[in-house]
Amino acid sequence: QLSEAMIAELSAACVVADNLEGNNLPGSATSSIVAEVVGCFIAARVQAFEAFFDAESASADDVRTTSRREALSDAAKVGVPLGEVEKRCAWIKAELRNIAAKGWSRVFPPTWNVPSRLAHRLSRRLRVSIEAELSRLAGGAARKQSS
Repeated sequence: QLSEAMIAELSAACVVADNLEGNNLPGSATSSIVAEVVGCFIAARVQAFEAFFDAESASADDVRTTSRREALSDAAKVGVPLGEVEKRCAWIKAELRNIAAKGWSRVFPPTWNVPSRLAHRLSRRLRVSIEAELSRLAGGAARKQSS
């Protein structure tokens, strides 16, 4: 949870960034400040999502590789076991609630739409993982039919 002082400081910085962006022509050096700040925040949350579930998948499947990076990569290639989709959706909902609970909703201006952008990005990541798993399952079914 963010302290009141930290919320005030970060909120003021966001207001400055918003004002800088609003006072510049598109294409200027500061026109992408908001996109960069929001992008960094969302990337950190997506990374937490991937680390939590990819590491969990790697240990659940008892992936034996020489490094953690390889284990995470192997787990990501497989996709989401379909039984875990609800668990991942619950994590996304909790993460969106935590934005308010931890004070982030008071940091970012409402016009930045951080919760919606985060929900969209996490949902997109989940969709890609589900598609990978469905593709893997369909490939297995096709191999069984051709045998």
